[in-house]
Amino acid sequence: MNSRQLARLGLGLIGVWALLDALTLFTQIASNLESLGSEFLFVAAVPVVLLLGLSYVLVFHSAGLAATIAPDADEGAASDHGTPDLARILVALLGVMLLVQAIPRTLNLILAFFAAGEFPVAPNLVRPIGNFIGDAVQVAIAIYLIMRPDRLVEYLRRPRPAQTD
Repeated sequence: MNSRQLARLGLGLIGVWALLDALTLFTQIASNLESLGSEFLFVAAVPVVLLLGLSYVLVFHSAGLAATIAPDADEGAASDHGTPDLARILVALLGVMLLVQAIPRTLNLILAFFAAGEFPVAPNLVRPIGNFIGDAVQVAIAIYLIMRPDRLVEYLRRPRPAQTD
């Protein structure tokens, strides 16, 4: 199994996980349908639709994404540790997983803010802003891990300083 095939397998598994997560969210929405207002039903349904779309792309169109994650699969690139570039692929897949988790939550927070029609008052202000900042940081980290997985791998493989007693 080369690097690109491993990336496709990982993306497919993340896509199946996103599908299962969307189905779980759908059952939660269906069980609370009477208690949700019409504007909040839209807020709850958009992340489910987004997860379904992401799962479709990750399962059925993973070849292009795998080529981005593992561009040098034909050359059989090996790192200086003698293994295929497994660490780089796993870091990029971790970034994809973090992104798939964070995007629906972030979208849900933004839509809930607009559906409420007002800015929360001071006692209720901390939680929504904290959740939004946390999700935005997770999206930024995920994009960084997808775009530059080599940086983290190089950092982890750096020579350790000798201990002095």
